[in-house]
Amino acid sequence: MGLFKRKDSPYYYIGIYWRGVYYKESTKTTSKRAARQREYAMLNEIQRNEYVPRALGKMKLLELVDLYLQYSKTKKRSYIRDCGLTKNLLEYFGPEADVTKIKPLEIEQYQGKRKDEGRALGTINREVACLKAMYNKGIAWGRLKENPAARVRLFKEQNTKVRFLTGEEIKKLLDVSAPYLRNIIIFALNTGMRKKEIMHLEWQDVDLVTKIINVKDTKSGEDRKIPVNTVLNTLLNALERPYARVFLGREGREVENIRMAFKTALKRAVIENFRFHDLRHTFASQLVMSGVDIKSVMELLGHKSLEMTTRYAHLSPSHKSAAVEKMTKFFESNLPTSTPSGVGEKGGF
Repeated sequence: MGLFKRKDSPYYYIGIYWRGVYYKESTKTTSKRAARQREYAMLNEIQRNEYVPRALGKMKLLELVDLYLQYSKTKKRSYIRDCGLTKNLLEYFGPEADVTKIKPLEIEQYQGKRKDEGRALGTINREVACLKAMYNKGIAWGRLKENPAARVRLFKEQNTKVRFLTGEEIKKLLDVSAPYLRNIIIFALNTGMRKKEIMHLEWQDVDLVTKIINVKDTKSGEDRKIPVNTVLNTLLNALERPYARVFLGREGREVENIRMAFKTALKRAVIENFRFHDLRHTFASQLVMSGVDIKSVMELLGHKSLEMTTRYAHLSPSHKSAAVEKMTKFFESNLPTSTPSGVGEKGGF
């Protein structure tokens, strides 16, 4: 922490290095006493996460990334993902790039390069969306005037197809899974909850009297309630409760990461192209194919729009055929015994 002057300015500048981030600001004053007061006030704001940078002209991409990640770490759920997204942006544009000089064309060229590298369109969209968000925060903080990424269109993603397990695949997966993992999979298939929601679920949020699970700390930021069906009721009543969390790993230890155990189970069951999150897809798809209305599925999944639910709860071709075939019974019981005029004749149907 300290005050300093630059050769090209009569004003005092403040430089503060706090938790891996360097903050610099012009005091806009030649008074050392006034500058010192601003220095202590600025440090206090930084420590309370209330600091809003003042305009300094040009801004390096690395500086914007550092400020954004500090904000993301305290305000967002996606901090880890944001670290990965910003890393790719830094590698392409360079940490020393002046963000006020980056043009929409350069961002579109970035999209093209990432696509040529074989990156998924969804991944590229998340990276550009992150860049847009950084610019927007820079404007809100008074450091930037415009957002060039706002004029860049994202790729249209083809997200209508999602992977879900068949009944046979579910049986194979459960047969080869360790007991603790089997319980988690059964729970996921009967609730549609996300992995983080399941692994952080505590007994205080499970009411087996009213048969309701209260899901908190959700991705949407809104709590939701999920009914406990017969399968879940049997499962939950059979679990021990030595700790606050519902699901424990081997030897009764709390478990955070089941990625490797799940990957091993998939390999043993010979199930390919499947992630834990696809258990959520399976839950939604099975509900829709069982005749549950989309609105109810949307509420159970915690989605804010029907469009999101439609993506998850798509119908399989065989189920669509079965649904259309149901019309056969209607016509068999309601069509007149005589053949309608025109049927089978030239020009008819």
